[in-house]
Amino acid sequence: NQIPVLLEYDAIVEGPSIHDWIDPLSPQDLQSAVRALLETWWAPMLTDPSGLSRPGYQAYAILSMCRAMSLLEHGAVVSKQNAAAWALSSLPSQWAALISEADKWCEGAPESSLSATLAFIRYAIDRGCRGLRENRDETRGA
Repeated sequence: NQIPVLLEYDAIVEGPSIHDWIDPLSPQDLQSAVRALLETWWAPMLTDPSGLSRPGYQAYAILSMCRAMSLLEHGAVVSKQNAAAWALSSLPSQWAALISEADKWCEGAPESSLSATLAFIRYAIDRGCRGLRENRDETRGA
């Protein structure tokens, strides 16, 4: 969702400000959207990783997971590079090499291990959707 970026970096070329057309999104709105994206877009990749076979897509996926986890932690959109820096300092060290590799990836470079990429996606989904699942379970049990 590009709306938060558009709202933050409003550059008017002509016409009214985007703020006149789009209401700001709360951190909770952003977090809900990211959790939904993790569940609907990324979770299916765990059983059908063919989408990760395109050149560069594993690096994109890894950095996207960093960005998603950072947003869920802080409630704000940051660049993939800033999210990678956050992840390197905040996540367990077992992910450091994978994140560093993805952050430095360039066209023609070898891809990360598919199994490592899938494990990181699974980790991000579990970490990001844990609270959502717990809330759903509490609601069903009530």
